[in-house]
Amino acid sequence: MADDELARILPMLAGGATEAAYERVALALRRALTLRVFPGQRLPAERQLAEWFGVSRITIRQALAMLREEGLAVSADSRRGGTYSIPVRARIDAAFRQLLADARSEIVDILDYRSIIETSATRLAAQRPQPLLTMRLRSATRANERATDNSEFRRSDTDFHVAIAEAAGNHHLMQAILVARAEFLRWRDLLPMPDNIAENVADHERITDLLEAGAAEEAAAAMAEHLRGTLHVFLLNVSDPASGSGITSA
Repeated sequence: MADDELARILPMLAGGATEAAYERVALALRRALTLRVFPGQRLPAERQLAEWFGVSRITIRQALAMLREEGLAVSADSRRGGTYSIPVRARIDAAFRQLLADARSEIVDILDYRSIIETSATRLAAQRPQPLLTMRLRSATRANERATDNSEFRRSDTDFHVAIAEAAGNHHLMQAILVARAEFLRWRDLLPMPDNIAENVADHERITDLLEAGAAEEAAAAMAEHLRGTLHVFLLNVSDPASGSGITSA
């Protein structure tokens, strides 16, 4: 994503006003890393992050320290400088199986919620035609198809869903979609499931075709079907985490 888009999106991923500033920033960065919105593994410079979040560099350093303590990031050596993300390792141990079982209802709720808000965003996007939307969606889909690793796949998949959310033209809806997507993908990253690229690309192409045609209800239905497929395969993997069934990132 371009810097101007990151500047809009990152603050939307922060927590509530009752948390300390560095905790809100840390939460936003955790979600941003889950969504793979940063190119490569390197996080933006402290100065840039401080500007985007409207906080001091000390606050940014405290947030980055939290990520390092949680094993989500690491400081580079003195020659390179900067902070780099660490990929989340999938788990299939007994403790994680129990954690998934306990969280099953919450995960289903998140995906149901995503279906409601993303179908609404898709309907709105179709009703508010924007000349560059189709071009952006097709570009994201091609990048999704060419992805050579999980980060490239997730980033292009996020670009697709964010483009539709932005086209809907509703700030609150956009924020809800970003947060719900990040919360679901946080669980998805812990399961050893490969990304089903072909199915994801086919779904995205169908949604794009319907948006380009201005078919609001059909586009919304296609998005709902896309997310239902994600829920179905995810729940299969929750039942058997070691199965490794394919899933669209959605």
